[in-house]
Amino acid sequence: MKKQVIVLVIILMTGVTSVFGQTWNLPANRKNTRYFTDHFDIPRPALSMRGFDNLRNDHYYNIYSNTTYGVKQVLEKAYGAYGFPQDPSVYIVYQKIIDQYYLNNRKFKPFTSNDNVEFNSSVLESRAFLALMSFIIEKNPQIFTSDVITKSGVKNMPTHEQAMDSLMAALRRKQKYFTVYSYTDAWKRSTALMKVARAWDLYLALENAYQDLGGDTNKLLSKSDKQWWNDGIKGEMSVLLSQTQKTFSLTSQVSVSMDQFQAGNWPLIGYVALGYTALGFNGSFGSLEYYLDKAMEATYFHYADPYNIRYNYWWYQTGQGSSFWAEGAYYFNVALPRVLSFWHAIRANNYLLFDNGDGRDPFHYPGFLTRLSGWPILPHQTGRPHPSMMGTRHPLTPIC
Repeated sequence: MKKQVIVLVIILMTGVTSVFGQTWNLPANRKNTRYFTDHFDIPRPALSMRGFDNLRNDHYYNIYSNTTYGVKQVLEKAYGAYGFPQDPSVYIVYQKIIDQYYLNNRKFKPFTSNDNVEFNSSVLESRAFLALMSFIIEKNPQIFTSDVITKSGVKNMPTHEQAMDSLMAALRRKQKYFTVYSYTDAWKRSTALMKVARAWDLYLALENAYQDLGGDTNKLLSKSDKQWWNDGIKGEMSVLLSQTQKTFSLTSQVSVSMDQFQAGNWPLIGYVALGYTALGFNGSFGSLEYYLDKAMEATYFHYADPYNIRYNYWWYQTGQGSSFWAEGAYYFNVALPRVLSFWHAIRANNYLLFDNGDGRDPFHYPGFLTRLSGWPILPHQTGRPHPSMMGTRHPLTPIC
């Protein structure tokens, strides 16, 4: 399951309608406070989905709630429960996660290479997702009747016991789910880090669900195990920040940091990954606001400081939303999925104004959307934009 959950994240931005008044047994939308308290005021889950019921009129309800999904809304769309229309896009991704769970469940790959670690981080993420969803299904038999499940077409959903055992075995194994790259390729650490952040967010939501719905909390992580995971995520964030800002000498008299020297997409990815992980961090340490602030700055739709415009990486890289991309297709293939995940989480949790953020909704902002719709589609056997478009920095004309 390499991209399924991130694809689900993108689907979850498209809108939600709830008109049927079925009675669900759901946890509260709230922080995780078991042993450690979330630093930011977010309802778990907060990264891939937003809360257990995103339409609940509570402390977390905001102006974007009608256009994002919580756990309840995802399940309604995946199963078409009780008259809700099944959303084919949600169903397809949901089923794909289940299929990949069975494909990869027997064992992880050896933690001996960066590729294997990234693969294993995806497996961890899928296990956390299915453990959470299966628990909510188990606690709502009045919603998920055999007839509803059969008609939905969802196949081979693991029982909660199966999914939970699989997840907890992985978490208690305490493997290092983070990659190792030199500072010149530090942005590549973002791949595994963002997957682990999503997996951890889903697990923390599962803790809330166990506490609120009468699950056996003895099956959850101990305080020391949970501390181990928090420390591991914190440590990886510190390494990524250090490498992103590492200073080296160009000449005997000139030094420069990596976030100044590298092309804009490189530090953009690094800071977005840090901000995304910081928003979902459980516990607290002194740099969390700084991490999130740097991600907000990197994705501003304006130049916060006209004397240091490169630091507003998204705006700089896209020429203020104009008709060129500084690094062409690379932006769409590598940077954009990470930026979308960050924007989705920030928007869903109503953090667009964090630390003087400009407050613009990226999914309704022409400076972002116009260029997406105008991206040229060129025929190429890889299915990606034609190699001739790579690295272009001039106006692009759509080709029919």
